[in-house]
Order: sequence, then structure tokens, then C-alpha cells
Amino acid sequence: ETITFFTVPFNYTSGIRIGAAFDNENTPWHADVYYTQYHTEAKNQVQTNTAELHPAFSGNFYANNPAGNGISGPYYHAAAIQWHLKFNTLDAALSQSTNIDNRVMLRPFIGLKAARIYQTINSQWQQPYEPTDAANPDPVPINTFSSATETITNNFKGLGPSIGVHAAWHLFENAQ
Repeated sequence: ETITFFTVPFNYTSGIRIGAAFDNENTPWHADVYYTQYHTEAKNQVQTNTAELHPAFSGNFYANNPAGNGISGPYYHAAAIQWHLKFNTLDAALSQSTNIDNRVMLRPFIGLKAARIYQTINSQWQQPYEPTDAANPDPVPINTFSSATETITNNFKGLGPSIGVHAAWHLFENAQ
């Protein structure tokens, strides 16, 4: 048996990150705040007369298969998908620099991160067929419905602490 996985290539898009920092030469303390935004989408479609297309998500388990018999519900000969992702974060941090030597600087930080991440996946499936197996090797079209649609939405909103260490390693020492 040969299985082919079709990918959903995401479009190249650039995001933005804007922020502000407070540094004072008289104190080792630093304050940073920045906002990050990234939005992208992916689309793909496939149509075949010889291969079986199976949905990757759980909705197909119930399509024409309410008892959940077998591995999945029907397979299809045409499919399309649209995938949208929106990523937004706001970060604020307070840190203090510590020079280990002239080449290495560590900056432990503590802060707060807020995030909103939205993801929507819409898939459409056309030309349904009964699952084939040893007892039913020939494809049989399903006549009770002509298509299936899956919509998956993940909406995340969160607020929480962030802790870490920024490090800077200078390959060459300044000669002064």
C-alpha cells in the first residue's frame, strides 16, 4: 500500500515586531516592551479519480458512519483546504545585565506575556465513496450526500509570566 500525504503550503508573509526599551548607563536595569503580529494563510486542493482521499480530522469519522465502525468514514476524490493563522503577542520585561567578562554578558529577565492566537481550518470534501477493504474491494459511490465540510477553530487568549536569560557573546574583545 502506498500513502501520499498532501501538504498545505503556507504563503510567505512578513510579520511585524515593534517595541521600546529603556536603558540607562547609570544603572544595570533594563525595561522592554514590544508587540508582535503575524498573520498567514495556506490553501491547497487536489482531485483524483484513482486515489482515496481521507480527511485528517475527526469530522469524517461521523460522515455516513454514525456508529463509528471501521477506521474512518468514507473517502473522497476531491478536496480543498483553507488554513488561517493569526498570532499576536505583547511582552513586557524587566532585566538586569551582568558582565561575566569582556566577551560574555548575561541578562536575566522577568516579565509578563499576553497572547491571542487564532487558527481556523476549513476543508471541503467532494465525491464520497464507501470505504474499500477485502470484503468490498471495488469503489462504490455514496448517494446520500455529495460533500462534507469540516471547520476547526482554535482560539487562544492568555496572560502569564515570562522568565529567562538573554545572553550576548562577543567573539572579539574590544581593544581599548
